[in-house]
Amino acid sequence: MTGQPMELPSKKNNAARILALHKRGILATVRANAEIGEMIFDGTIYAGRSPTTGKRMFVAPKDAPLSKTFNEATEYAASLEVGGQTGFRLPDKAELKVIFENRDKGALKNTFKKTNIGSSAWYCSSTPSGFNMIWIQQFISGIQTTDTRDKRTSVRCLRP
Repeated sequence: MTGQPMELPSKKNNAARILALHKRGILATVRANAEIGEMIFDGTIYAGRSPTTGKRMFVAPKDAPLSKTFNEATEYAASLEVGGQTGFRLPDKAELKVIFENRDKGALKNTFKKTNIGSSAWYCSSTPSGFNMIWIQQFISGIQTTDTRDKRTSVRCLRP
């Protein structure tokens, strides 16, 4: 690395790169029998079925760059684009648990923060818990608990 900013590929070049990876069998198409942890053509990763909606969940391949408060996290999710896909949101408490349970499968492996120190140890959900509180989950232990919406947490977005 020379310290120069990385040039982002144009949508046309990115689409060509994704298609080339797909043709080489590295990326899967979205198919009914996709395996948990499988990266699909747009760069998202199949993380399982939502216990809330019954729909398939596709998560962003990495966390938000910085820890965020609940309001910052929802704004980040709403503006996120991965491989040309939009429509991301925060997972609810039950969906976050499924993502945690599948965190070591396929392309999901080693993409989550597994620490028990500081705010980045916790992942934000969209599930409220009383006034100004939300459910959060630690990805090293699986513990779910509540904290204020102002707590800074790690963020992993999903799209249906």
